[in-house]
Amino acid sequence: MLTFHSDKHKFFDELLPFICGLSACGIAFISSGDTTKVISADATVTLYGSPKGINQGLIFNPNELLKSIHTNKWPTLIEINELPVPFERESSNRDIYGILKIVEYMAQAAFIQYYEKVVYLIRSKYGGDPLQWPPVLNFARVIRNAFSHGGKIHFDNKVSYSVNWRTLTYSYADQDREIMYKDISAVEIIYLMQDMDELIP
Repeated sequence: MLTFHSDKHKFFDELLPFICGLSACGIAFISSGDTTKVISADATVTLYGSPKGINQGLIFNPNELLKSIHTNKWPTLIEINELPVPFERESSNRDIYGILKIVEYMAQAAFIQYYEKVVYLIRSKYGGDPLQWPPVLNFARVIRNAFSHGGKIHFDNKVSYSVNWRTLTYSYADQDREIMYKDISAVEIIYLMQDMDELIP
């Protein structure tokens, strides 16, 4: 189980709105297909990682989080279960392009917000040259730039180096490559923020 605490994880305040927004979209998506359907308090939300990325499934029940928000309280704990590997991906007989785009934009916004919040801490500890940063943090910088350029890999200059994290590697040869749902999904973004957090004072 992944457990995130508001007083321990610097990305908590970015992850929480994403999780709650995603859940609300999921509820609306289900309800729009059947207006008589009642959403159970035990209903769960499932996210699937990219086969090229972590390829991990995550599942969580948003009920307690949404109840806290509804009562004007900011939650302090997020619990997300990891699906056993290998797992079967659920499929939908409906076109879900729209909801995938919403998830994409929410996840990207959460990541950019988190990165910009902690980049001064990264520079304070590791210096201003990203090539001297731990690999995961330099990789995160490239992902942040991609998310700010329409979800496509974007190097400002024709650089000779590559960046890597877990199973993913990008270099200038990947310039303009679209990465969402090809290499990265919301699942990878959550794990990337977690890995970053461990290296940030």
